Amino acid sequence: MPRVLSDRLLMAAAAVPSPWRRAVGRMSARRGMGVPALRAARDDWQVLVDLGLYDSAAAHEDPVGRMIGLAGLGRIGEARERMAGIADLSAADRFRLARAAAPTAPDWSLELLPPGAAEARAACLLALDRPAEAEALLDEGGGRERRLLRAAAHSAQGRHRQARRAINGLFESDGLEAPLAVDDARLSLDAFQVRSERSVAG
Repeated sequence: MPRVLSDRLLMAAAAVPSPWRRAVGRMSARRGMGVPALRAARDDWQVLVDLGLYDSAAAHEDPVGRMIGLAGLGRIGEARERMAGIADLSAADRFRLARAAAPTAPDWSLELLPPGAAEARAACLLALDRPAEAEALLDEGGGRERRLLRAAAHSAQGRHRQARRAINGLFESDGLEAPLAVDDARLSLDAFQVRSERSVAG
């Protein structure tokens, strides 16, 4: 089913009372569709967490939702204490916790992530200034996130030419013009602006 059509179905289903509303809310939240998610299940902690509404999740009565909400607010000590009292945390909830904790505690997030979550682990390693380890997780190819992470790993190790090539390849794979000159200058937002000005002038 095309994504646009399924999104419209979720919007419609969220407005109709049914036993499936919670499932509709959770599916919508996973897709980042806040309006139907909250319309269908505004009291569901998974919906709150998946939409990044950590303040509301931290006030939820569910212990897992509260723990993840606290982690998302940067209250890592409290989140760790609550985790110690939870006997069995599912793989999906560990991943939610890792994602919530990553901005303020990438080291803890790295501990929580499964070995197969290469891109998420690489992002944590980059945040911890361990770019060589991050790069080792990122084989060639992959989607947008992997290409951007690879560019960040190149840049963090001073390989700016390779970083520029990686970003250009990302644009070209979408049929767009490469935005960056391929040279050894450090990457910055100005690099995109210079190329843009040249294109306009030309």
